[in-house]
Amino acid sequence: MMSGREAAPPLPLSSPSKEEKRKDTERRRRTQSSLRRRERWIVALGIALHAVYMLSIFDIYFKSPIVHGMDPVPPRIRAPAKRLVLLI
Repeated sequence: MMSGREAAPPLPLSSPSKEEKRKDTERRRRTQSSLRRRERWIVALGIALHAVYMLSIFDIYFKSPIVHGMDPVPPRIRAPAKRLVLLI
């Protein structure tokens, strides 16, 4: 009965040939290229989603509806300051 670990493949008795080295190098290059492409795609997707998210927040919170036909209401108490500063 086998345990949870598989047996390691036997070590090669001779060094890899030039053709094997070339194939291994090409395989690594393709894998690295694929990883770079995937990373770029994920970064671009993240930037796009964050942009949509930020634009939706600004759209929701900073568009005030204009209501016509209302009478002005005098304030009940005096304002505590002359200016209001919002940090967003």
